[in-house]
Amino acid sequence: MPPPTPFPRPQLRPDVSELFGDAKLDALEAGDDDFWFLALALRRFRDAEGGGVSLPVVAQLPDMTATTDLYLRLSLAYKEQAVADRAAFVAHLCEARADAGCDDAAEIDDAVVDRFLASAQSLKVVRFRPLAAELGPAGGSSSDAAGTYTGAVKEALDELAFTEPDGADMAPLLWTIPLRAADDFYASHGRFPGAGDDADLEADAAAVEEFARVHAAGYGVGASVSAKHAAEVTRYGACEPHAVAAVMGGLVAQEAVKLITRQYVPVNNTYVFNGIASKAGFGEL
Repeated sequence: MPPPTPFPRPQLRPDVSELFGDAKLDALEAGDDDFWFLALALRRFRDAEGGGVSLPVVAQLPDMTATTDLYLRLSLAYKEQAVADRAAFVAHLCEARADAGCDDAAEIDDAVVDRFLASAQSLKVVRFRPLAAELGPAGGSSSDAAGTYTGAVKEALDELAFTEPDGADMAPLLWTIPLRAADDFYASHGRFPGAGDDADLEADAAAVEEFARVHAAGYGVGASVSAKHAAEVTRYGACEPHAVAAVMGGLVAQEAVKLITRQYVPVNNTYVFNGIASKAGFGEL
């Protein structure tokens, strides 16, 4: 049975559409990672064979109910179309590499191409800021040289206002503020608040609260950070409870496996685990 015309190719998803709009695709050079050439070839396929809206067909059939005869005929049609789409994709890939001045336009391994096409509907680019950019200049975390605050904490609190209005003070990302205030305290006093046998917990908490209010105002959540947050950060005195350390160790190991194997989407930027409420959250702070 010949494949239907037009063949029902997979439709674009938001993350893939966002990838196609990445400025990197318009300025590729010979030394760039293979992923970007594959992504450019996929965009060119979308614009040409995909009619601007669809991706290459893969041989696997979607979930369906069918007779044996219909299933076999449809499976053959999908395989034939997948072979044709792959050939068109590889042509775009070779052209993209040639345009960038690569010595060998077809250098990317066939297994890499097959794996890329099999995952084409779930592609996502995650860019990370270095820790220095997150901490930024004194007085605020920054995403640029000016030291401006991001909206991640406020967004997290606004979301909780609908889902869990009574638990806003336990929002994991909110605790980034008193934790950062504790770092400010360390920079000023050479020790963490509450640490040491001679620590004055009330005085330390007051100092932490003062630092925290600066950050809270920058994030636009000044009313959400209170003295009890500063008191709790001071009370724990920079200790490392073994239960929390185990959770964080497991998380770090999981993220390391993701990065090493290049499988699954890694946690983006800052991750905060609130052991008091057994909640976690992450965002670009």
